Amino acid sequence: MEYTIPVVKSRYYKASLRVINSWLNLTDFELEIIATMLTHNITVLNKVTRLQVRLLLDKKEETFNNYLLRLKQKKLLVVKEDGLEIHSKIIEAVKEPKITINFKITDVS
Repeated sequence: MEYTIPVVKSRYYKASLRVINSWLNLTDFELEIIATMLTHNITVLNKVTRLQVRLLLDKKEETFNNYLLRLKQKKLLVVKEDGLEIHSKIIEAVKEPKITINFKITDVS
C-alpha cells in the first residue's frame, strides 16, 4: 500500500518529521526546532545559527535553551566540535521525499 501526501516545499521537513515522530517522540516545539533548522539548511547550531533559529521561532533564550537540552537528552542533537549537530539518522530519514515503513510481525503475543 502506498499513500502520497501532498505538501508545500517550505513545509516538507515538518511534514516528514511528523510522519516519523512516533519513533522520535518529539514535542510540537522540538519538532519545530528541527524542521526550522532543516528548512533553513542549518544542520549545526553554533553561536550564530543558534541565535538565527531562536529569532525565527520567536522564543526567549532561556526557553529555547531548555528545548535544546531536551533534544540533546533525546540524542537528536549531538554535541560536536563546532556546535550541536542534528543526528545523522534524522537527516538521512528526511533527505529524500520518500519514507518507507516496514512492519515485522512476530508470533509472540
